[in-house]
Order: sequence, then structure tokens, then C-alpha cells
Amino acid sequence: MGVWIAWAAPVADSSWNQTLIYRSASESGSYSLIKTQTLDPTNPDTTYFDEYGGSNNWYKVKFGNSSTGVYSSLSDAMQGTSVTLSYTTPSKVASKFQLRNSQNLAQFDGTTKPDIWEVIEFIQQAEKEVDRITQHAWRETYAYDTADDNDYEMHNMAYDYKYLTGIPIHLQHRHLRQLTSASGDELLIWNGSEWEDWLTSRTEGRTNDFWVDYRAGTIYLRTYIYRKRPLGAKIRYRYGEQTVPKDIENATTYLVCADLCRMDDRAGNLPEGGDSMKPGEKADIWEKKAYAILSRLKEFQMAVG
Repeated sequence: MGVWIAWAAPVADSSWNQTLIYRSASESGSYSLIKTQTLDPTNPDTTYFDEYGGSNNWYKVKFGNSSTGVYSSLSDAMQGTSVTLSYTTPSKVASKFQLRNSQNLAQFDGTTKPDIWEVIEFIQQAEKEVDRITQHAWRETYAYDTADDNDYEMHNMAYDYKYLTGIPIHLQHRHLRQLTSASGDELLIWNGSEWEDWLTSRTEGRTNDFWVDYRAGTIYLRTYIYRKRPLGAKIRYRYGEQTVPKDIENATTYLVCADLCRMDDRAGNLPEGGDSMKPGEKADIWEKKAYAILSRLKEFQMAVG
């Protein structure tokens, strides 16, 4: 999660040379200083991306002169635009990309090229690519998003009922999130005449109608079902691990850096370093590193049916 905030620039003839940014957990709460930015009155950067901020945070800013010790009053409270990033952050990309902003920090902002919003879009695209290649996720991900029948995971269960265990349904993904109708999940079982949603009509539990091995991604139906009719299931669920391992962070960061290098109007921003390596060559190396990591983490997919 991150929050992007923007504020009005101070008057052009002001003597301010600093912008101080404060954050609070509520609009009327206590605000703590989280960032001091150098301010150029002739070309002020009036934006900030808080990588540690969330949708409930509030912000205030004030301007100051570090030489005289004179400061303005705090601005009105504001909330920014929330951005969800799971696998890497703009600062990690900037550090790998060896890019510094106007504050000489490894960070993108509204004045860098590329700017912070472009980098956020590249990160979001790279996260989708990581999920696609691995067929897995290290964030909450919906297996299917729409209400079309074809967007359910379909199963024709040919497995026998096992005493005290039930009939298994082996889903395509593991590390399931808790099944709940409030989040759009559905467990539709054909009862011979209609699809019955077991999340609302039955009880989950090891000794109840069904139970779930959330880590393995298997649902077990424990209630005996008359098997003379075909038994099928339509399922919509969420999956994804709770923590992001370092190799996924690295692979995502490499992908973003490679994409930025290949943009014609961005390549000039990448320092070549002592080896005088061209941006395109650097991009190829980063991309190869990313795909080498992701190939090791690709999931084995069971046939559904």
C-alpha cells in the first residue's frame, strides 16, 4: 500500500527552502513528521509518495526556512490517492535503477523522469506478469472476477467418498484465503436440480458439511450426496500467500527496471557506470535474472474436471 499526496505551492517570492510533511492515523489525530524535502521556490516539488501510508492516513504540510528557523502554519488535513503495490516499491526500483530525485534520494517523484505514476503503473504490470508466469500469487488474488459461468472454476468430481474425509475437490491454486460470501466467494454444488451455494446453505468445519485444506487448496465435501446423478461444482475463490519472499521482490524489481530501460525517452536516465554498459544490455540482464527466478517458482497445475 502507498499514498500519493499533492498540495499547493507556496508563493513564488517566499523564502521557504523546506517542505515538512506530517502524517496521522485520523483527521483529528496527532500528526508526526515523516519527511522533510528541500524546496526550490522557483521550481517546487509539491508531491510526495508515502510508501508506508494507507487509505486511513491523513496528511498536513508546512513550509520553513532552515536558516532563520521560521515556519508556516500547518496546512489543512488532506488524504491522498491510495495505491496498492505488493511485490516491490518505487524506492527499490529507483535504487536498482540508480536514479536520484531532487532530494538526492533513491526515489521517484513528480519531477523525475519517469515520474512516480509511470513507475507505479510499471510495477502493477510487472506484478500481473509475475502472477501469470508462476500461476501463483503472494497477495490476495481473485481466481475469477466476473459473474459469467465460464469464469468459475468447474469440477466434475469422479472421486469416491472417503470415510471421515469426504469427496475432495482439488483446486488449481493453493494458499486459499478464507472462503466468505462477503468477498464474492462461491461454492456451488449441483444437487440434481439446481446449483446450491454451500457457503450460505451449509456449514464449514472438519466435522460438518465441508472443510477446506487452505494451504493445499483442496475442498472436502463431507455430507453424503446421492451419486446416481452427475456431481459437479462451480467455485469462485481468492488465493495468495500472506508474505512476499525476497526472490519475488527481486524478480518484480528486475522486470520494472528492464521495462524502464527499454523506453526510448527513459534510457538516458540510467547511469551507465564504470563498465559503460548500454541500457538495452542492462535491460536484457535484468530480464533474464527475473525470468530465471520465476521459472523456479512456477506452479504445477492439475487438470480440472
